[in-house]
Amino acid sequence: MKRSIYFIWVLTVLLVVTSCGNDSDKEAKEEDPDKKLPQGVITYSIEYPEIDKDNIFYAVLPKTMTMTYLGNMYKTEVQKKGMFNTTLISDNDAHELVAIFSMGRRDRYFAEMSKAEVDEFLEEFPELDYLDSDDTDSLLNVQCKHTLAIFNDISKEININYTHDLGIENPNWCNPYKKINGVLLNYDLEYYGVLLSFKATEINRDTVISRDIFSIPEDHKKVPYKKIKDELSKLFDQVK
Repeated sequence: MKRSIYFIWVLTVLLVVTSCGNDSDKEAKEEDPDKKLPQGVITYSIEYPEIDKDNIFYAVLPKTMTMTYLGNMYKTEVQKKGMFNTTLISDNDAHELVAIFSMGRRDRYFAEMSKAEVDEFLEEFPELDYLDSDDTDSLLNVQCKHTLAIFNDISKEININYTHDLGIENPNWCNPYKKINGVLLNYDLEYYGVLLSFKATEINRDTVISRDIFSIPEDHKKVPYKKIKDELSKLFDQVK
């Protein structure tokens, strides 16, 4: 009789332990897969080398940009608080782009762009050749490479630093530097006739990123990209 009771007790313990183990395995399997993806926030300074700082509009120009990434999705945001905000959301795998623009409380728009539409937009930029360097350097605790972007139709060169260390694939599919498969850290970009110089000043890879940041604000109206393009063009025309 005692042996039977002892056997039942052992069997019960084994069942409980096994059950707990199964629950732990289930919880592990249900763990948020996004936690394993590369993620973080890059902060850039923005300079305007061709704009006179005495220009009355220089003070209202944004001086920083953030790039928030999670896996192969990222969002870049340039804003001047209380005035305007421009945001790009890129899905590098699906080749889909969302442009978001707001000016004050009234003008709030977004446009969704397919790869074909992005390619058409990029045709407005001149063709580039690249002179790559074998040299590597360390910038903000990541290894970066250097290349020289050469414009074919004008006498102009741009020094670019980029990195592969952040785990983002094909990040430049939607910008003029699409041939560079690395995250740009230092680069120039002419935006609606105004030259902007971007320089990475901080890389934070400890931040936990939620997919909610890639959501389109509900109070924004869907428009063709040309509408946003026209609004940005008017904005930059004031500082040329």
